[in-house]
Amino acid sequence: MKVNIGIDTKTFIRFWLVVIGFALVGLLVYHARTGIAIVLTSIFLSVALNPIVSLIAKKLPGKSRTLATTIAYLFVILVLGLILFLVLPTIVSQVTKFAQSLPSLIEGSVNQWSGLTRFASDYGLGKYLNEFFNSLEGLSTTFARNLGSNVMVGAGSLIAIFTNTLLTLFLTFLMLIEGPGLVENILTRLDKNKQTRRARNVIKRMYKVVTSFVTGQLLVALISGVVTSLVMFLICLIFNISASLAIPVGVLVSVLSLIPVFGATIGAVIAAILIALNSVGAAIVFVVYFIIYQQIENNLIVPTVQSKASRLPAVVVLMSVIIGIYTFGLIGGIIAIPIAGFIRVWVEEYADIRLSKRAAHSVNKPS
Repeated sequence: MKVNIGIDTKTFIRFWLVVIGFALVGLLVYHARTGIAIVLTSIFLSVALNPIVSLIAKKLPGKSRTLATTIAYLFVILVLGLILFLVLPTIVSQVTKFAQSLPSLIEGSVNQWSGLTRFASDYGLGKYLNEFFNSLEGLSTTFARNLGSNVMVGAGSLIAIFTNTLLTLFLTFLMLIEGPGLVENILTRLDKNKQTRRARNVIKRMYKVVTSFVTGQLLVALISGVVTSLVMFLICLIFNISASLAIPVGVLVSVLSLIPVFGATIGAVIAAILIALNSVGAAIVFVVYFIIYQQIENNLIVPTVQSKASRLPAVVVLMSVIIGIYTFGLIGGIIAIPIAGFIRVWVEEYADIRLSKRAAHSVNKPS
């Protein structure tokens, strides 16, 4: 039995116009991903900082949001400057010291490996072994010599990051000042009916998702940083290395812990590398500590602190973070879970509307 399916020209054209439209939107999002990341980050920061700004504004004589936002900004800039002051000098000094000492370390290792040298000479491999060590020493020397020029090459990227940061901060500043009034203006233009109440309810739920997530994540990161600094201080005493590493390592782990799921792991890996430049044994002890602490954090601290901030399954959280990081970088990983929470609120609201309409239709349906 043959079945003929006929498609008219209008339907065919409409189908391909929809496909082309989605492709163009995807292409536009890809090319504008940096700008989209700035806008999304600004929205996230403005919602996260709004409770602080509102609290400060209530304490001021004129209840000025502009002045309150300025005070909150100065506090955030002070905290960021303190973090950079604590972390960056330590990282730069450790890497520079290692790069400068690498050639001598390799040369000393070559001189000490007499057994390997005798083995190579006995079996006619001395020539190849010497060539390997000479090339390795040459590469390390070149790396140490070109360290400054490599830093200068990355200056362009640093300028771009600085520019994007300024744009994000400025846009966030404007959103904090004008955002509440703009949202209220939009809501007042809606009909004074069930639609307005639903819109207000959705906005409140989205607002709570972000504020709950930010508060919980900051508290988890703070606990992680304090505990890591204390443990690192003990490790420095035990292995007789500089105690100046304790606070930078704690701050590094704390800041990267703001990235959900695996941010703390990234921070711990970087910290372990820095510690290994001073003592391999200390780095091993630090890794063991971090593995134990992660189990405590994942099974006790995070469930207690975050509670049901986003009410998302673990697999959805992980998928959101991965998509966020690969789309917008590390910032995308931070804002991924609140965005997923927004989507959850929209889906739940849409489902509630559909169920309400279906129930109303069932009641009005003649028996």
